[in-house]
This record gives sequence, structure tokens and C-alpha cells, in this order.
Amino acid sequence: MDIKLIIRIATLLLLVTVFSCTSIKGTDNLNAYYGDNFYYPGSLDSKKKSINGWVNSYKMGAFYDCLFQGYKNDSIYKLAKKEDLFFETIIPIDKWDKIRADSKKIADNMPVVESHYDDELYKKKKYISATCLCYFASRELDSIAKEEYKLFRKDKNNKEFFE
Repeated sequence: MDIKLIIRIATLLLLVTVFSCTSIKGTDNLNAYYGDNFYYPGSLDSKKKSINGWVNSYKMGAFYDCLFQGYKNDSIYKLAKKEDLFFETIIPIDKWDKIRADSKKIADNMPVVESHYDDELYKKKKYISATCLCYFASRELDSIAKEEYKLFRKDKNNKEFFE
């Protein structure tokens, strides 16, 4: 085999290897997440940075509805209302059917905890709050909220919202 051919093949393989690599999801790098900055909702001192209030309100609505659908019990909300304001929504009523349908789908598909222990603590239990929190933080919900926001902006009836 010709030495030039071997060098060309090696160079080509090296280039393909270098340029085809992508970042690995699930990295151990603690600085890999590029989400929104933390803020205290309702605080005037809190600095909201890079947060689209409409999108965030949509996601918070989906989170709370996911909890409601998951627990299937409104007494937990009655208890929480004593201390928690929940959220003030700017999401129009016509968007709530989609929020509820998506949240119900998440809640209905929540698996029962699989445990190696035959313990009453784990039987027929689900990770409801953890699942809803994961849903809130997911790219899936983020994409849905952004798409709904685009549709909301295109609707001529919502012009006064942006003026």
C-alpha cells in the first residue's frame, strides 16, 4: 500500500472523528445546564433575567395542573391555599384545554414505583411531584409553551397584550 494513501485515510478518519463528535447528554459537568436564572415570583426585588413571562406562566400552569391531575384530590390544594398563592396566570382560557390534556397525559402515564422491597411504603406509590417537576423543567414542555406563545402572538385578537 502506498504511504500517501495511508496518510490520507488516517487524516480522513481523524477529521471524521473530530467533526462528528457531539456533546454527551447527561454530562457530569455541573456548569452544563443553561436554564433560566432563579428568582422569587412576586418579589419586587427579585431580578427576572431572560424569562419570557408568558412562557413561564404557561409552564407553571402545566406544573400545577400536573400535580392536580396526579394527586386526583383537591384537598391537597385547599391545604396549600392557606399559605401558597400558587400563581397569577396571564394564559388565556382557550389555552387551558391543551394544558390540562397534556398534564393529564403525563399523570395518567406515571408508572407505579418499582421496588425490590416488599414494603407498604412503596406499594402503589408514584413519584408525582418529582415527575411534575421534571415535566416543568423539560425541553418538551418548554417547546410546547414557546409554540403556544407564537400562536398567541399571531392571533390578532391578542394585539392589546403586546402594546
